[in-house]
Amino acid sequence: MTEFRRDPHSGEWVTIAGSRQKRPALPDECPFCIGGLEAPESYSVMAFENRWPVMTPISKWGNLAPGSTETASLIDELRTSPLEWASGLTIDNAPYEAASAIGAAEVVLYTPEHEGSLGALADAQLEAVWNLWVERTAGLSSRQEIASVLIFENRGEEVGVTIHHPHCQIYAFPFVPPRQRQELEVAKARNRSDPSMKCVSCALAESESGGERLIAECESALAYVPYASAWPFAVHFMPRRHFGSITEMSTQEAAEMRGLMKRVLLAGDRIFDRPLPTMLAFLQAPTDGSDSANLWHMRIEVVSPMRKRGVLRYVAAAEVSSGTFANPVTPEDAARLWRDALGGGA
Repeated sequence: MTEFRRDPHSGEWVTIAGSRQKRPALPDECPFCIGGLEAPESYSVMAFENRWPVMTPISKWGNLAPGSTETASLIDELRTSPLEWASGLTIDNAPYEAASAIGAAEVVLYTPEHEGSLGALADAQLEAVWNLWVERTAGLSSRQEIASVLIFENRGEEVGVTIHHPHCQIYAFPFVPPRQRQELEVAKARNRSDPSMKCVSCALAESESGGERLIAECESALAYVPYASAWPFAVHFMPRRHFGSITEMSTQEAAEMRGLMKRVLLAGDRIFDRPLPTMLAFLQAPTDGSDSANLWHMRIEVVSPMRKRGVLRYVAAAEVSSGTFANPVTPEDAARLWRDALGGGA
């Protein structure tokens, strides 16, 4: 079993998952093709528990049970904020803390075909994948121990892909991850200063529409390069309506978002005339019942480490040690290149 360990300096949880060293890396036999280890029977789309998880459902921990006092105590421990945790420390107490890595880690297979990509899926197949994302988000969000559901995809060996078969993963955390928590703190601060102030994502959806960082847009959503992107090529797919989760999208909104994603993702492959290595994530509202969850505006983020043809952007020592990133490509130039690859029109 994996475990969470609390970083004594930052107070943030780190997952220690030594068993993942054993997972396959570019195996000769694809486990996701029909007849493979994970897909012995025919399928169209499929979700299953990761064989090498970073987090494990409560049902797999013999000492825990849903609704038990032990489980509730563990959840409270995991959701203690870094500042609350630090305020209880003393010099005499060694600041080492570990906890069971409860949660969930799942794999979603897009298609039984070994070749392809999310953007290249037929419309009906992408809709089936989307519906499975909605189903798994709803299912995982309903669990007592889950506070945040993250759908994400790594594409390309440059970002660590170990199996090329088109797929993504879902992590369900028992706490709100640091980035999400920080963005919520900013949103809460804005709301305290002026309760009538518009959500920043709602404001961005208005200001980026038709602007120089816009890549493409439709009636219910837009795709643009973020103003302060830390990555050379990045896109935010932003719904115009305010809601927190993929489960809250209307049928029309979901269809339009899928169409927008297909266009932009395929255009990304034309920027350098090669499959663009990317990291994709659905950034959704917390599911822990907090009163700030309604401040969250869902978005889909895609980032790429490519900075020019044949050259990757590496995160360097100054960035890792300071947490302050330096982007060698201006967002406006990236948007222009993406629009050109799209065909000029937004």
